Amino acid sequence: MADKKGLMGWMFGGPKTKTERRSEEVEVGEIPSLPDDEIGAKTAFTVSLNDDGECRKETNVFVNANKTKVTNDTGLALVTVYACIDRISASIASIPFKVMKLEDGEYVEVENHPVTKALKNPPNDWMTSFHLIRNFMVDCLKGNGYIWFKKKYTTGEIIEVEWCPENKVDTLNTTARRWVYTYSDEYGNYHTIDPEDMIHVRALGNNNRKGLSPIMLHASTVKTGLDMQNYGENFFNGGAKPSGVVGVKGQLNNQGWTRLLNTWNSNSRRAMESTENRVMFLPADVTYTPISISPIDAALVQTMKLSRSEICGIYNVPGYMVGDLDKAYSGSVTAMLTSFVKNTLQPWATNCEQEFTKKLLSDDEIESGYIVQADMRVLLRGTPQEMLQFFKDAATTGFITRNEGRAGLGYPKDKTDPQMNKFLVNVSQSGFADNQDNQDNPKTEEPEEDNKQDEEEEVKENE
Repeated sequence: MADKKGLMGWMFGGPKTKTERRSEEVEVGEIPSLPDDEIGAKTAFTVSLNDDGECRKETNVFVNANKTKVTNDTGLALVTVYACIDRISASIASIPFKVMKLEDGEYVEVENHPVTKALKNPPNDWMTSFHLIRNFMVDCLKGNGYIWFKKKYTTGEIIEVEWCPENKVDTLNTTARRWVYTYSDEYGNYHTIDPEDMIHVRALGNNNRKGLSPIMLHASTVKTGLDMQNYGENFFNGGAKPSGVVGVKGQLNNQGWTRLLNTWNSNSRRAMESTENRVMFLPADVTYTPISISPIDAALVQTMKLSRSEICGIYNVPGYMVGDLDKAYSGSVTAMLTSFVKNTLQPWATNCEQEFTKKLLSDDEIESGYIVQADMRVLLRGTPQEMLQFFKDAATTGFITRNEGRAGLGYPKDKTDPQMNKFLVNVSQSGFADNQDNQDNPKTEEPEEDNKQDEEEEVKENE
């Protein structure tokens, strides 16, 4: 493939001047990098959707570019952004992906399928399957996640799996009106990858076949949080403002100021180190005026909480999962976890399932009922008491066998008793109860002689 810089320069007419760069439209969700001599300029961007559902660019919200610059990497420095991405990516990486086949109306796991092995086995020497999916999901939460499945052209067999960082992948529309992926690996080599070989999960939006970064779309919110974080660090590093001012009536020479300063430092240090509450005495004609914290500084914590709530809303993560206990509700642990799985993780898991099924399975397998499915039961396990009660009810009602219940709780199966592999049947729901009632209350039949005598009496009465 030709050099990427030369190709891009040919497509866009060669290098541009500073004036041309400044006049270009800003990419959606990006704060442009400015030269050193232009620091202090203001750039603006917002995002809206047209009738076709594609994003267009507008410039009506100004962002000061001479302070904290927001990128996908610097956004992770904000505690709430890091916590939200960590919770979602780690949860999705904990879910096992399996190849299932539809048989007789139910999906059955396909053992030893090549796709299951590719998703379960480590892709290389320095990464496990958990790290592969986690890095992939971290990039997805930044806008776009990529995994390159290298296949044989003749058989389609997967021979290698490589995670592609989102900042190293781009899309390119070829002259044949076919979109392909361009990837620059860690060795500086450029690769052109067919869409059928690249797993690509996007975030919200569509920008040249790519998703939009939530961090860059909400750069002003993230920037506010970073500024507040930096302000709080400087605020507390400076002693959280001076507690008071020492004043002197009249004038003092240098020797007098030095003596007063040494006396004040000595007394204040002794008072801070002492465990008793003592009163400091000042020399004559020396006054002390306390200084209270300004309302802006006092509202620092509340402002940081507001920024945290807004970022949690961007990633749809409950506040209690990132340490904001003010937003916790009085529900059970299982109810809160179920809400997080259904509202936050399930959409991402479904997105991955459909992408894996489309790109990793052949057309014949898809027509035969094969799919890639995420086993969400791993994340829906409740407390030990709730799990014990669930398997107990399932076993006693004949829903599962007792050995299946033991396996579900993590215990080995009992192979000594064959009854452990049989389904229990509720007595009230079977014919055993009726048979038992018949045995306890048998029907008594009248003797035949008595019956004949009764019939003769009835005949005489009729005559």
